[in-house]
Amino acid sequence: MAWRHAWLIPFSLLLGQATHLVWDGFTHWTGPFVELWPVLREDFGPLRYYRWGQYGSGVLGGLAVAVWLARWLRRAPRRPEPGLPWPLMSLVVLVTTAAAALGVRHATTRDIPDASYHLFRYAVTDAMVAASASLLAYALLYWAFVGVRKAVPGGQVITPVPETTQSGHDEPLAPSR
Repeated sequence: MAWRHAWLIPFSLLLGQATHLVWDGFTHWTGPFVELWPVLREDFGPLRYYRWGQYGSGVLGGLAVAVWLARWLRRAPRRPEPGLPWPLMSLVVLVTTAAAALGVRHATTRDIPDASYHLFRYAVTDAMVAASASLLAYALLYWAFVGVRKAVPGGQVITPVPETTQSGHDEPLAPSR
C-alpha cells in the first residue's frame, strides 16, 4: 500500500468498529435491537434468534477470512523470506503456547455460573487474547531483527543497506518512487 493511501487505515478501523457495534445490537441479549424486537429473544431450535445471528456471523466471518487467506497464499511469491534466528523463534512459539495455556487457566479459575458453556467460551477467548498479544510481540520482534524490506523491480526482495559514495562516506540509499 502506498503511503498516500495511509488515511484508509484509521478510516477502516473506525468503520469496522462502528459496524461491529451495530451488529452487536442485533446479536447480544442487551443489544438495543434485541430489546426493541422481542422476537429476537425467542427460541429457534437450541438457540435464540439473536444467538443464531451471533454464532452464524462468526462462522461466516471466519470462512471469509479463511477463503481470503487461501487466495492470498496462492498468489504470494514462493521465495524464502528472512526470519528470526531459531532460538528467538523457538522462544516466540513457547511464549505463545504458554500464553494460550494461561488464558485457558485463567478461564478455569473464574466463578462461572454455567460451567460447561461459559468455561469453553472463556477458555477460547482468553486463549485467543493471550496468543494474539504474543503474536503481536513476534511481529514487533520480526521487524526489529529483520528490518523493513524493500521490493524492487523484478520481484527481488532486498534490505536497504548504506552504499559508499565517491566521498567515501556511507549514505543511505535514495528513496525509490
